[in-house]
Amino acid sequence: MKNQKLSLLALVSACLLALSGCAPSGGGDSSGGTTLTGPIADLQGTYLSGCLPDNGTYESYTVKVSGTSASLVGKIYSDSACSTELAKYSESTVITIGDSIGFLDGSTGYKYSFILGSIEMTSLNDLMTQGFNNENTCGITWATNVAYNLNGKTCGTTTYPVKNATMFNIYKLVGNNLYFGTASLTSHPTTVGTVAYVKQ
Repeated sequence: MKNQKLSLLALVSACLLALSGCAPSGGGDSSGGTTLTGPIADLQGTYLSGCLPDNGTYESYTVKVSGTSASLVGKIYSDSACSTELAKYSESTVITIGDSIGFLDGSTGYKYSFILGSIEMTSLNDLMTQGFNNENTCGITWATNVAYNLNGKTCGTTTYPVKNATMFNIYKLVGNNLYFGTASLTSHPTTVGTVAYVKQ
């Protein structure tokens, strides 16, 4: 695929990042063994995005929240059934939920911040690997089925945040559907996206 694809994943992941956060390399319950209450307790679980079209390919995302740790795994596919994998993107975060916010539709959400852990990309297909290498994607010499760290790297027009960066986002939980804003290094957004992550 190309730098554009990595840039898009970066954008989507940034949207999810805080809560969708991430933890392929360090999940687990960081609640210290105490009983969780309030908004963080309501978020516990696994959420799936479904198969989403994007510029000729397709993507799906899995968000897991355990204690105050969260993980995001995104995959790129060649087909609309999301069955033929091309690449995998993963992140890890630790989240802190802040003040509640009201939306125009009368629903309530929450601000949250998160500390970013590792960001990794893995090519799962030899043609994808060849495409990454042909375009010198992220300045990495890619190999298939090898996870590469992207923290602090520039891929196309996107520079990924460094590890331990603090980011800000918002979310809204309606029934089993979880919606995220676009994460930022400077301030909380004011709106959430339209993609629903459905609790399993």
